[in-house]
Amino acid sequence: TPAGAAEQGNYNVVYATGTLTITKATVTVTADNKTKVYGEDDPELTATVTGLQNGDAESVITYTLSRVEGEDVGTYTITPAGAAEQGNYNVVYATGELSILARTVVLTSATDSKVYDGTPLTNDNVTVSGDGFVEGEVTDIKATGSALLPGDVKDNPISYTTTDKFNAQNYQITEEIGKLTITSRNDEDEDPDNDTYKIEFNVNDGTFTYDGKEHNAEGYVEENEDGTLTWKNDKGIEFTITGIAASETKTDAGEYTVESTGDPIVKDADGNDVTSQFTVTVNDGTLTINKKAVTLTSADDSKYYDGTPLTNDTVTAEGFVEGEGATYDVTGTITYVGTAKNEFTYELNENTKAGNYEITTVFGTLEIKSRNDEDEDPDNDTYKVEFNVNKGTFTYDGKEHTVEGYIEENEDGTLTWTNDKGVKFTISGISASETKTDAGKYAVTSTGKAVVKDPAGVDVTDQFTVTVNDGELLINPKEITVKIDGNKEDVLYDGKEHTVEGYTVECDDELFNEENVKFTGDDKVSGTEPGTYPMGLEEDQFSYDDPNFVVKFEVTDGELQLSTLEKYSYKVEHYLQNLEDDKFTLKDTENLEASFNQTVKATAKEYEGFTLDKTVEGTVESAVVKIDGEVVLRLYYTRDTFDLTFKLNGGIFNGSTEDIIETYKYGEVIKIHEAPTREGYEFTHWEGSKYYPGDEYTVTEDHTFTAQWNRVDVPQTGDANNAKLWLALFGVSLSNSLALAYVSLKKKKEEE
Repeated sequence: TPAGAAEQGNYNVVYATGTLTITKATVTVTADNKTKVYGEDDPELTATVTGLQNGDAESVITYTLSRVEGEDVGTYTITPAGAAEQGNYNVVYATGELSILARTVVLTSATDSKVYDGTPLTNDNVTVSGDGFVEGEVTDIKATGSALLPGDVKDNPISYTTTDKFNAQNYQITEEIGKLTITSRNDEDEDPDNDTYKIEFNVNDGTFTYDGKEHNAEGYVEENEDGTLTWKNDKGIEFTITGIAASETKTDAGEYTVESTGDPIVKDADGNDVTSQFTVTVNDGTLTINKKAVTLTSADDSKYYDGTPLTNDTVTAEGFVEGEGATYDVTGTITYVGTAKNEFTYELNENTKAGNYEITTVFGTLEIKSRNDEDEDPDNDTYKVEFNVNKGTFTYDGKEHTVEGYIEENEDGTLTWTNDKGVKFTISGISASETKTDAGKYAVTSTGKAVVKDPAGVDVTDQFTVTVNDGELLINPKEITVKIDGNKEDVLYDGKEHTVEGYTVECDDELFNEENVKFTGDDKVSGTEPGTYPMGLEEDQFSYDDPNFVVKFEVTDGELQLSTLEKYSYKVEHYLQNLEDDKFTLKDTENLEASFNQTVKATAKEYEGFTLDKTVEGTVESAVVKIDGEVVLRLYYTRDTFDLTFKLNGGIFNGSTEDIIETYKYGEVIKIHEAPTREGYEFTHWEGSKYYPGDEYTVTEDHTFTAQWNRVDVPQTGDANNAKLWLALFGVSLSNSLALAYVSLKKKKEEE
């Protein structure tokens, strides 16, 4: 309704009413979408209200929610319901969905393993994870796999039982199948429980006595009554072993190995070959055929001694198998007083083998009755034998000398004697030996007690009387010559008295001892005026105190020379070290002069490639000149060494890229190294100066050789132009190689 003044300025105002119409707003109630897993309770049903005005709350709209019935996996409509007009609103209703999802079930069967033991490996454990089954729909869930043989890797499949309530579409079932593994037994790891089964069989033995017939040993100690071989493990599983056999048949005496032949095959009760799980050892058996006992006996016999042998050829035999036997050679004999075995040998018949018999020989007794030494018959007296010990003469040499043995001994050192019957006897038990070093005469006596044996080695000493005469060892003194040189001195005359005394003793004999030389004269001489003064040494003034020598003295008298010389000569010798060894060779000699009693020193020279070495044995750098021509000074120069370096410059030599460094002596002539290699390059020469492999080089200083290279471009396959280029390069390379070879040969000839 409008309102205001009726008159307003130039106007009369009339007011008329109007109408405001407020229409209802529209809201929408939309059922919310919901999900659940099969078998779970429904979630709370809800809806969302949209379109409310002026801050109205959802509670101003009332409604109910319901869904289509059903519990299996699928989509079900959710429907909201209520009044179409509520207060200021027109209400529109929109449906939603309830989604029932399949249950996720993961069935995992057990994984297991063990070492082969002949029994099946099973494990029925099944782990159920994920959402699992709804209670009452699935029962008896288990794994049903089995593995038996070594190397088996078997699936462990899963089984289960469903009830009437079970509907497969309500589940998403995943099976994770475990593995059942049988590992082979082996002897390589550290667990003895995993070792292969150890089976040991023993081949049967057999023992017999030789009787000329065949005998046999066969089979195994452990075999069953039916001849089979079986073995049970700790699980009670029985295995059968085949493929082997053992048998040996022999006739002759001996010990024979009964070997098992073939390769053992082990099978389980189902006939599966499981040999690899076993180590089968078969111990050999022994077939023993013992020798048959045989006794061979020779005859007894006797007579009185008459100087001739007593023999009897009769032999009796007991124990030979019928048809077998021997022939005999009786060698028993006795000639002298006493008894002897009636020995014999035998030779088995052709059909009789020695190895089949244990033959015992029983020798009969042959007796020679003793003749009497007390009777009046001189023919029965003991034999009289005489020996003489050797004699020997030597000259003293500081060593031991020996006389031994007897004049009558044989070349082999034995003593023998032959009687009137031609019988040779051997005498032992005595020895004669004397060893001395110093000069003198020594008796050599025989020691021991003589033992006399006949040709058969029988002791017949009581039939002999043995006499031995002494020998002699004579060592004469050694004759030697001893040189006595009196000292000499050449002194420059100065009006004063000078003296020379003493002498030197020399003898080439290694046994000579200078301390044994005795001197009774005067070995001193003095003088003042120029001239020669002899010392006056004579042979009869010297003697040698050792009875092992006869000494001849050669005496050169000493003297004092008072001289008026102004200069005395001396030498300086220079030695250079050899190239081929560490010895030295005389290079230069300087003949120089000096004043009497002057100390002179050697001056070193300069030699290219050599350095003076004062430590060399024999070096004499200085001396005092007293006698003309007596002083010789010696200097030694060792050979210098230098390093030769071969730089590979990117190349390879003997598998290494390192530079080669070698040390040589001055003047040594070497061969230049072979060429190194370098991928993509061709070796041309060693620079510094230009040298080629095999060239000779004389070492005079440290030197470096550097490998020089030319790049070689290899053409690609199929490129005709490149191929032509490659051939051209090859031709140039070949030409260069020939040129290098020519230059090297020419250089070598020029050096020659």
